[in-house]
Amino acid sequence: MTTTSVTLTGTGVPHPSPGRAGPGTLVRHGEVNLQFDAGRATVMRLADAGAPPHTLTALFLTHIHSDHLVDLADVAMTRWIQQNMHPVGPLTIVCPEGLAAGFVERMFDAWVDDIAVRMAHVQPAPPTVNLITFPVPDHATQVWSSPDGTVHVDAVAVHHEPVREAVAYRVRTPDATIVVSG
Repeated sequence: MTTTSVTLTGTGVPHPSPGRAGPGTLVRHGEVNLQFDAGRATVMRLADAGAPPHTLTALFLTHIHSDHLVDLADVAMTRWIQQNMHPVGPLTIVCPEGLAAGFVERMFDAWVDDIAVRMAHVQPAPPTVNLITFPVPDHATQVWSSPDGTVHVDAVAVHHEPVREAVAYRVRTPDATIVVSG
């Protein structure tokens, strides 16, 4: 029987604290691995949890605060680099329309030189992501479901002033319901 598990990949805040990675939560059910937010050291914490970037089914962003997404490009680029050994395609990123989506669309800009060097020597194409956006809902609304239909994710607006477009997620699996809010 498949069971759902939750691993906190980071519980830190913007002020660095030894031994604490930035905000993040990994929810697993069978072959479905969902990461919520990508704070500092997410790639390393995912590796520690036995769920490196190439195993992620999707990554969800709760809101646009640096401590919640500073490692997003690292997750996506590590997955891109792993394509030679683990060809799973681009990372699916799910987030609200607006600020978070704009961040995702620009996140590789700082890495254009590194990407060019890697493409000249190893990678056949630049990194890409599969960006899925949704309008911030005022009531719980399904925004994603797993290919096998066993896992569903709903989103709803939350108050996180002065941040606009902040959401909480509810993950529904056959044996659990988990709520993640940034």
